[in-house]
Parts: sequence; structure tokens; C-alpha cells
Amino acid sequence: MWLTENISYDDKGYNSGNYSDCDALSVLQNKTSVCEGYAELFLTLGLEMGLEIEKIHGYAKGYGYSSGDKFIDTNHAWNIIKINNQWRVFDATWGRGFGKNVNGNLVSKKDFNEYWFNVDPYESIFNHLPDDFDKTFVSRKIDLKIYERMPYIDNEYFQLGFNGKNTLTQSLKSNKLSTPKCYGIDTYVKATKAPNLDLLNLDESYYFELYVPRAYKIAIIDAENNWTYFEREKGVFSLNYTPNVKGEIRISAKIENGGDSYHTIMIYKAGTNQQIS
Repeated sequence: MWLTENISYDDKGYNSGNYSDCDALSVLQNKTSVCEGYAELFLTLGLEMGLEIEKIHGYAKGYGYSSGDKFIDTNHAWNIIKINNQWRVFDATWGRGFGKNVNGNLVSKKDFNEYWFNVDPYESIFNHLPDDFDKTFVSRKIDLKIYERMPYIDNEYFQLGFNGKNTLTQSLKSNKLSTPKCYGIDTYVKATKAPNLDLLNLDESYYFELYVPRAYKIAIIDAENNWTYFEREKGVFSLNYTPNVKGEIRISAKIENGGDSYHTIMIYKAGTNQQIS
């Protein structure tokens, strides 16, 4: 948290290709760097703490990435730490915030995201591939060609509670796997039961169960603006839902101190002639 609060991202260096020094001492002195410097300082601090930590170079589906892009060279650096005999992924750069394209240049925005400090490798593999493929720490060896074919999945999907290992298994079986679009809202949300693929068959029943302790109401809103409300019991919202209108299906919640607005949690699509496993 200290690093993300005190070290700014070097937009000027990134956009010009003229980076400042990325060794740990220079990053501390300059208070700015790109991913290499973030990962180097994180590594140095971790080693001083006695952690079993490494710096990783690899291929990231981050700023500037579009689905289906091919990678010519590595484009990112991050860290791994062994905790209880299991390697976990840490990305201080992404934990600090994100970048936007403004008139062809990167403009970074500070927006701390603790998710990127201690990530399950089965989740990070959808957007972080080490150049040493033996350091993915997933059961199936993923190389660059496989990684390029895998779907891009936002971290919000995993933060809602969807299982990375199961999603990886499905994605390796199908090049067309598509997951629901998920959004972080200003309260705790866990999808304890929900379809993990975004296409729902018309006239087929699906069970949803969400744990949102600060929500008053949760509803599914279909493409014709029909609202179907979940049942609520002690913060657990449940619903058996059968879509009968083709198009977008939005799951939204009204939360404490959120006014009268409903905040979108997930978006699915209702369609036909597809089987959802």
C-alpha cells in the first residue's frame, strides 16, 4: 500500500520510451517508475523482509490490449511470492491503478486495488503469462499460443467469486468461451451461485444466489425493462430465473447509502440454440 501511494507511474517515460532508472534505489529517490521499477522495488522490499519472492517478466493483457492481439515480446513485469508452499501473484503496478488512452498517449489513474496483491495463479493466467512457462503454477502448461487464444477476463469476475481453475478448464476446451461482464460496486458482493458463462438459453431455468449484506433489493432487468426481484434472507439474495426475452440481462442492486439508484453487478445475454454447461 505504501508503494502504490508514494510511487507514481511514469507516464512521460512510458509515452516517450525514455524510462528513468528502474533499480530499487532510483525508484525510491525519483518516486516514479514503470512496471519494471515497481516490480524491482517490490522484490527488494520483499527480500529485506525474508520473503521467498521473485520478479517475473512476461506477457500482460493490460493497457492497449484488444481481444485476439498477438504478442511479439514481453511487455510487463510483476512478482510472485511463495506463501504456505504455494506461489501467488503480486502486481504492484496494476494494484496502483490503471491507464487510459488520451489522444494516443497513456494517462495513468491512481486507483488502489488490493486484488492484485496475492492473486491465485488460476486467475492471473488469464492476463499474466510469465516468459518462463514453468512459472504459471497451473496444472496445464500454458504457452504463448494458448494464452493468446484464451479469453480476456477482468479481475472483477474473479472478485465476485467465480472459480479460476474451473474457468481455465472450460476455456481450454472452447475458443469461444465468454463470461458475464462483472462490475465492482461500493459494497461487498459475492456470487455464491451463478452461471459462469454469459449466454443464457431462453426458456431454461438458472439459479442465482448473491451475498450482498448491505443491499436492500436486487433485481434482474431484461432487454424489455422487465424487473424480476430476488428473495432476500439475511443478506443472501436468491432467484430461480428463466429468461424469455432475447438480449441483455442486467443484475443490479440497490444498496445502503447509495440513494435510489441501482448499481450493476453483472451482465448476461439471453439467446437460443446454445447449451450452457
